[in-house]
Amino acid sequence: MSARGSHGLTSPGHGDQNPPAANRFPWAAATLVLGALALAFGTARALQLSWTSDDAYISFRYARNLVNHLGLVYNAGERVEGYTNFLWTLWCALGLRLGIRPESWANLSGVACFAATIALLAALSWRRYRAGWPLSAVPFAALALGVHRDACVFATGGLETALFTLLAVTGYAMLAELGRSTVAVPNHARGARRGQEGAEDASLPSHGLGSDEDRRNHCGQKGNGRETDSGRLKILHRKQDSRG
Repeated sequence: MSARGSHGLTSPGHGDQNPPAANRFPWAAATLVLGALALAFGTARALQLSWTSDDAYISFRYARNLVNHLGLVYNAGERVEGYTNFLWTLWCALGLRLGIRPESWANLSGVACFAATIALLAALSWRRYRAGWPLSAVPFAALALGVHRDACVFATGGLETALFTLLAVTGYAMLAELGRSTVAVPNHARGARRGQEGAEDASLPSHGLGSDEDRRNHCGQKGNGRETDSGRLKILHRKQDSRG
């Protein structure tokens, strides 16, 4: 059974691996359940291990001075760029502007990014399973990230680690989807191509190309996309020479 996407596309080389319809539901349920478990466990574990690193307070101080109209500075009047996470510092400033403590704002944002990363990995496994990869029914990447202690630890810390991870995985997912749409070939186009090649091969005897050598010459010209009259003339001259 061929694996079809939402636009009737078939992934070459893996179309026959799509599980039978009778077996789809249990595996699909397993994918959803395991993905949900990874998400729930990883989120709870990240909240349990929540902490704030010393370096995060550098960004918090820059953000606080920005909110207090002193500029993006560490000390008032000293124009020194002492942060390495401009966008994250602005994000912390937004939390301060809303009246939320920077530690809580930064760590909750990190946990949200961590949870989104697990969900995205589970969704990628689901899409690969629907595309005809049976082993992808088990979301290994989502489970591994959700139970990895260090990953849960650095989901917080007050810095942009979890956000950077989410953006990196999102970029990979976009590239994977782009590759699928580029490699996949519509089924009707495949059938038309095979039909065209079959018709061309069936017409070989009408050209007087009965020998293997003549057939190879004809196929070579067809592969180059140009079956010219000059090629046919060469074959006819070769036949005449052999008869003479």
